[in-house]
Amino acid sequence: IIELMAYCGTRAGETVNIRLDDIYVTEAGNTAIKIISSKKDGYEDRPIYPPPALARRIQRYINDPDKRPSILKAPESDYLFPSRSSHHVSESRPNKVLKDACEATGIQVTDYETTYDDWDDDKDDEDKDKRSYDQFTSHSLRHTFAVNSIKNGMDIKTLSKILGHASVDITANKYLRFKTEEIENRATTYGFGW
Repeated sequence: IIELMAYCGTRAGETVNIRLDDIYVTEAGNTAIKIISSKKDGYEDRPIYPPPALARRIQRYINDPDKRPSILKAPESDYLFPSRSSHHVSESRPNKVLKDACEATGIQVTDYETTYDDWDDDKDDEDKDKRSYDQFTSHSLRHTFAVNSIKNGMDIKTLSKILGHASVDITANKYLRFKTEEIENRATTYGFGW
């Protein structure tokens, strides 16, 4: 699940809802997976193309009797990722797996975000409404995929299609935040416009 999200930029809800019939081979011989968008209102269903090594691991997972077929609900499920108790894992499962892995390696950081009460100077800090969030989530994988795709030379329109965005503006505004050093490096590497 985590590899698929990291290498293909899928959302958690899209990933857990992949069915076995959604996996196919293109005329060019590449493995493709039909993704049904978990968002509506202009977001698109689309194919994704896992790298060849990942495509081979997915096929081994499907066919190895010690992998997917050994999961309790797998024989009656047409989903790629069945669980022991239902036809597919829950949408929250990728975040749980990632959180556990990050905590086990010591890289998970829990930050605190303060809500609108930040602007209420009459309240003491302990009375302000705070909520915690993890630094690394399944959506972090999607963001990393998008940024790395651009860094590796993918044009933004193609990336927008791969991510299933309704417009290129969504891709640009949500995922393309670069550090000053990266902007400087690109400007000096690719020239100054003439």
